[in-house]
Amino acid sequence: MLKIQKNKKQFIDCFNIIKNLVIETDINFNKEEIFIRATHPSNHCMAIIKIKKSLFEEYNVDKERVYTIDIENLVKILNNLSEKQLEIIPENDVLVFKDYRRKYKLNYFVGSKDIRPTPQFEHKTKINMSSSEFFGLISESIVFDQIGNFEIEEGKLFVNSKSHLVSGNIQAIIKNIEGQNDKVYFDFSYIDMVKGIKNLFEDIELELNNEFPLSIKCKNSDIDFEFILANRVENE
Repeated sequence: MLKIQKNKKQFIDCFNIIKNLVIETDINFNKEEIFIRATHPSNHCMAIIKIKKSLFEEYNVDKERVYTIDIENLVKILNNLSEKQLEIIPENDVLVFKDYRRKYKLNYFVGSKDIRPTPQFEHKTKINMSSSEFFGLISESIVFDQIGNFEIEEGKLFVNSKSHLVSGNIQAIIKNIEGQNDKVYFDFSYIDMVKGIKNLFEDIELELNNEFPLSIKCKNSDIDFEFILANRVENE
């Protein structure tokens, strides 16, 4: 049995992000947290989310359970249950979602425990900045082309985009940067899929360099979120 009211929007926002990446995925209900690893079908990117029990008014999970769930239908249910307290109750072959007037049952498959280790990389550059600033620059850049690059030069971050007729160069407003000069290419359309991060977290940490995938990390007292995206090899 799970009950949530005060932080219900944050809970729903997590799944609004995930639905842009996967059709269905395993949701691990552990005794201390909900763990989700959502991998895009292209295998170019994934989101790793830990929703801690502190987000809920009541969180009673007697043993570890894994449900394979259709995320699109889950989001539809959660968005309909926008009033007051939300309850999540496991029953035979279904999960029950209800508030004080509505009740939905969602079928699931029994999933398997995710035992894969969380990827760890030794990035050469780390950048702290506003999540709204970052995703705003991504949205602006993909107007011209989905492929762009991050360029670190003398302690500054530039977001560059280029199409057949237009090239763009924007200096980002950052809070802190550690690292060396570099230029790394990515498919910005994948980053745009998780722009809902800005609704959950005020700040993000970017970790990047040419040797490893991009990592976007953000956390608060109740939710840890990491988005990992493979980089691209591009010629100037």
